[in-house]
Amino acid sequence: MFSKHCRALYILALCIFWGVEYCAFAAASSIDVYRYNLELKFAWMPGTDNPPFYNIRIRENDTVTQVTTQNAPQPTLPQCTFAAKDGFAYEISVRPADGFGETGPWSPASDKYVIHKLSAPPQVSLLFEVDIWSLGWLSEGGVIKAYLGNLPSPYVASDIVASTIRLNGIEATAPSTVLESGYSGFSTDPVLQLRLRKSDLVASLGTSILGIYPVVITGNFHDNESFEAHATITLIGTLAAPTAPLPQAFSVGPNYPNAFNPDTWVPYALPEDAYVTIDIYNAYGTNIRHLDIGHRRAGHYTTQKTAAYWNGTNELGERMPSGVYFFTFRTNAYTATGKMVMLK
Repeated sequence: MFSKHCRALYILALCIFWGVEYCAFAAASSIDVYRYNLELKFAWMPGTDNPPFYNIRIRENDTVTQVTTQNAPQPTLPQCTFAAKDGFAYEISVRPADGFGETGPWSPASDKYVIHKLSAPPQVSLLFEVDIWSLGWLSEGGVIKAYLGNLPSPYVASDIVASTIRLNGIEATAPSTVLESGYSGFSTDPVLQLRLRKSDLVASLGTSILGIYPVVITGNFHDNESFEAHATITLIGTLAAPTAPLPQAFSVGPNYPNAFNPDTWVPYALPEDAYVTIDIYNAYGTNIRHLDIGHRRAGHYTTQKTAAYWNGTNELGERMPSGVYFFTFRTNAYTATGKMVMLK
């Protein structure tokens, strides 16, 4: 089934590891690799036959420990990832398969990788771009720019997976950008520019009071190796508006907008922590939707981000027709009712 072209291309296969392409599956050699995450990723050229499956044979300390089969991705480069052990040596071979027992020849073994466990994740440099105004009153969508650079060899900025980045353990990044020209304060180019939401920075620090605070950014490179970046940030002014006093009593305001189509919000205030639910009824008194708002802390819930929300559908997700609707707001200690008009 498999042609001589497939066999020839497998001999020229590549092993991609730690962001670098090594010519492997030809003359095997031993390579020491130092990682915090004990995980290996191999990739290879698919050949011209584009088989639907690959068999993967893994040798651990010269003994075959795994033979697996996986789908052949299209059109991306085929690859496999597996957990390794500290101090052990690994090499793999691959062969094409059709899923019905027909296979091509095994490729020559890859280079042998000896894995050594790092005691801590690789360190990356972190700088914040702040001034006396950037940490002022929190505005909607406000961000602070930060830069990751001086990456450990052989990684480059584009190897960082932005979706894995966490700020003191909190997902806090808006879209990131690789800057080829770098940023003042780094010795290497390019760097990764992060846009951190101010509101998440407040949450990660647990305070908005004037002071100097440590910040840790963590994330992964494309090969799943993790990294850490440490810095401090100075809060020059408060990051959030002053906290409003707690309500003195339960209250529910009229929904807004009213009339509405199809979305509406119900503002409310809680003088104490409470579990909140809202039931929606049509003009005939039939309960068409139950909204489980959940446990809420004492406070004001009056904006579109915090008020109770109804999207105009019933429990089956069906859009409701124009008409008069009623809602009943409930906590364990309070009940209120309101009238709504949907107008399409």
